[in-house]
Amino acid sequence: MNKLRVFQNVCKRRKPFGYGSLLLFFLLLPVIITGLPGNIKRTEEGAETLMIAEQLQEGHYTVINETALGREEIPLELYVADKLMRTMGEEYEEEALKAQAVLLRAGLISDEGMSITISDQEYGKEMMKKKYLMAVAQTRGIYPEYDGKPIYGAYFEVSDGQTRSASELLPSENYPYLVSVPCERDFLSPEYAKTISVGKKEFEVAFEQISKTVVEEENLKDIGENRKHESKEGMDIIRDSAGYVLFIRYLDAWAEGEALRYALNLPSASFEIEEDSDEILFRCKGAGHGLGLSQFGANEMALEGKDYIEILNYFFQGITLTKIE
Repeated sequence: MNKLRVFQNVCKRRKPFGYGSLLLFFLLLPVIITGLPGNIKRTEEGAETLMIAEQLQEGHYTVINETALGREEIPLELYVADKLMRTMGEEYEEEALKAQAVLLRAGLISDEGMSITISDQEYGKEMMKKKYLMAVAQTRGIYPEYDGKPIYGAYFEVSDGQTRSASELLPSENYPYLVSVPCERDFLSPEYAKTISVGKKEFEVAFEQISKTVVEEENLKDIGENRKHESKEGMDIIRDSAGYVLFIRYLDAWAEGEALRYALNLPSASFEIEEDSDEILFRCKGAGHGLGLSQFGANEMALEGKDYIEILNYFFQGITLTKIE
């Protein structure tokens, strides 16, 4: 099974001309705009935001963003702040933002060397905000590792009630720190439960295009004690212990649950199926692949007073937090 694209376009960006100066201009813009009578408080906040951004420009690690528009070198921490801003909304608690920042940093420094090459078309499109810069500044250089190496910092929006175990989802990979943990308050999320209706013909076309998985019949007899096998309405479904669909058989062909999720634009692969003559209903729970950090669950922990270290140690077992020297 292909490794999930957890950092969903841990992308890249441009540099046909002075983008460092352009970024500085946008950082200064709130100071310029609010530097008018009656806006003293906002002006001070803008100046503080600029000061934090300037501090984050220091450091040995550089992100090299290569796109069709050119090549741009970005200080690592500034890039993490920009990516964090696009990954979590302003409604998230400070400690949840810190936990996410640490994971984003781990994903970037996993390559050898101090220059990390990416391709992020979305970088720099929004003005930096103080909340995100603060979360990055307060975790500066910190990343989680396991067995001396940066971890695979998987994250997603909301679980179906518990996260997934990598040993079930990615059996050919070795991620012992990615184990299933309960997320008992994720059901409170507005994104927790959705029903998606798909025309039967659309489903069949999509399934035919992705049904390349070979699941031998003899393997169904030994799917592991934590996996669940069910048959209904002309389908065979194999789920992992968290309830997400690993494999599904339809019309004598097998497909992976995650592949079907992407093909039909379903919020998650944790779904129940109802079929009639014209359409198929997918009753989905959760949003995202379910592996690693549940952003909603992390935020609930932050609301309960947990800090980012406690949050990360809950979702990633046996890790060690370390810091770039």
